[in-house]
Amino acid sequence: MSVREKSAAALCLAIITFSILYPRSSFFRQRSYNLDEGTTAVCARVLLDGRMLYKDVVDSRPPLTHLAYALIFKRFGLFDLRSVHIALAALVAVLALLVYALGARIGGWRAGSAAALLFAAASFNYNSWDVLAFHTEWLMILFTAAAALCFLRGLSDGRRAWFVSAGASYALAVFSKQPAFLDFAAGVLFLCAAALAKPERWRERVRSLSALFYGFAAVSVLFAGILAAGGAWKDFWFYFWTYNVRYHVGLVPASDRILAFVRNLNDDGTYLHDNAALTFMTAAFLVWRRRWERTLGEDRGEAVGFVALWAVLAYAGSSLSGRGPGWGHYFFQVLPPFCVAAGLLVEAGIRELRSRLRVRALYSFPAVFLT
Repeated sequence: MSVREKSAAALCLAIITFSILYPRSSFFRQRSYNLDEGTTAVCARVLLDGRMLYKDVVDSRPPLTHLAYALIFKRFGLFDLRSVHIALAALVAVLALLVYALGARIGGWRAGSAAALLFAAASFNYNSWDVLAFHTEWLMILFTAAAALCFLRGLSDGRRAWFVSAGASYALAVFSKQPAFLDFAAGVLFLCAAALAKPERWRERVRSLSALFYGFAAVSVLFAGILAAGGAWKDFWFYFWTYNVRYHVGLVPASDRILAFVRNLNDDGTYLHDNAALTFMTAAFLVWRRRWERTLGEDRGEAVGFVALWAVLAYAGSSLSGRGPGWGHYFFQVLPPFCVAAGLLVEAGIRELRSRLRVRALYSFPAVFLT
């Protein structure tokens, strides 16, 4: 990057950070936004009392968000939800930087800036009880975005340490919200497909896949050990997996999950209505991705393929429970891949426009000279 490009990128990031923090700051004085926050706060109180989640208090959500609340309460005071909301604003700002890094790694600083700007707008465009509350989905997409960035680093330089880090981040995402399993599946399926597409590199892909599973398993075993030591493993597994698979998701017809997409496009209270353009930009990205894979070179072309698969599976994860209007925070899962895809589309459009203008200028120059 030139000095001019670095300055432009720094200015964009400053604007993005301000656009995230300033609108949220006016809501910091409110104590609570919805039932989920209250439930999480009660669970955090139980943890601070030295008791065990799932054994002494029941919740069907994974433990990481409860732990985050507990740490904030321990530092700033019990049930200090103002501090929780300030921490959330900082987390969303970090998320925007991760989205920028993902877009910039594939398409350059303009793609990163466009992706982050779209994320800043989309992350504040739900109902207030969705965007202002510290939902489990916020931590989930923090870890899935970090995992994707590590995954792309691993694809470009081949170091297995990046895939171990990606696997660990995916596990942390799953222990924030169960649908992150599908984000993890995007990485697994991509490496499997890459090994089949290029048999001469299958050994490298298998080593990368093993490293990804190693990182995921290491974090999972750590959590399982802590829960088992506290006598909470059996209850944890019931609420974390059995209840959600059998009842929360299992009783919802597949048709409802598909219709959730349409319902959210047509409901004012959710992100996919207010930001329908972002959805259609992602669809365009999926249609034209093969062209970009050929023009960007092997490393960045692979990254485009990964983002395409990630976007599809993230949407599948967000719609697992088939919730429609009023459940907008379920669709936070699509924000990082959708915004990165849209940012790459913007960058491709800018490059195409500049190319056409240069060609037009070349054709018009002789006419100007002759006249």
